[in-house]
Amino acid sequence: MRSISTPKNINRPCTRKQFLIGTGVAAIGLISGRGLLHAQSASPPSADNVPDFPEHDPQFDRARVKRFVIAGHGNLPAVKAMLTEEPHLINGAIDWGNGDFETALGGASHMGRRDIAEFLLERGARLDEMLDVFEKLWADSSVEHRGRFWEIPPSTFDLRPAQAGGPPVLLGGFSPAAMARVGSRGAGWVAIAGAPEEFEQQLWGMAVAAAEEAGRDPGVLRKETRVNTYAAESVAETADKVREAERRGADGVHVDFTYTAGSADDLLASAEELIGILRA
Repeated sequence: MRSISTPKNINRPCTRKQFLIGTGVAAIGLISGRGLLHAQSASPPSADNVPDFPEHDPQFDRARVKRFVIAGHGNLPAVKAMLTEEPHLINGAIDWGNGDFETALGGASHMGRRDIAEFLLERGARLDEMLDVFEKLWADSSVEHRGRFWEIPPSTFDLRPAQAGGPPVLLGGFSPAAMARVGSRGAGWVAIAGAPEEFEQQLWGMAVAAAEEAGRDPGVLRKETRVNTYAAESVAETADKVREAERRGADGVHVDFTYTAGSADDLLASAEELIGILRA
């Protein structure tokens, strides 16, 4: 059985205002063990019940994404310049018609431009080195780092996490490289509620295999699921998604009311209603 460390003052009472200030986020994380939720099955899927995802941020202009993808076929300086100006372009894909989507990495791959493909893949290398830096900062007061992306001269950091080795780092991602990172060095993976179950299982299998290859016990990996809420969705329907995440083997969930709560009071009321339904 897995043990979960908790703060010593977790039972100290606090007001709603103190709670919001303490969390500093407009979302409620519900971390639950598999045995916490009442054993109920999720609502069966329906062909007509497909929620509309809200647009969290403005979309990129199609011409801009198209130019980036075309550059990925053979223009490394242009790719670097455009990513420097807008790093999120790396996620862009263009539909050439009839669902024929292509990314800059896909373009570099089929044109044999290894230099461009390696540059795009190095975005993951930056994250790996960032994790290296965190591990050093969390492990010792005396730190020095000389890497490809960051450099820290010999320094002393006396303030470190109370938890030995630092806090657990949950990583997201949906690519083989991302899942290999989860398995080889992460504390677990953040899945997204609503993804096809077979796809989710395949990704989780990649993380488990990577953990075994790295000599780690796959049993220590946590699978947390992010559950987004939508305007036309009831709290009871959100509860069904939480139960479905549990059925799929999630160790915990994070329910995000950011885009449906009109105020802090609305957010807390929805969270309290959700917890009540799950504990009923």
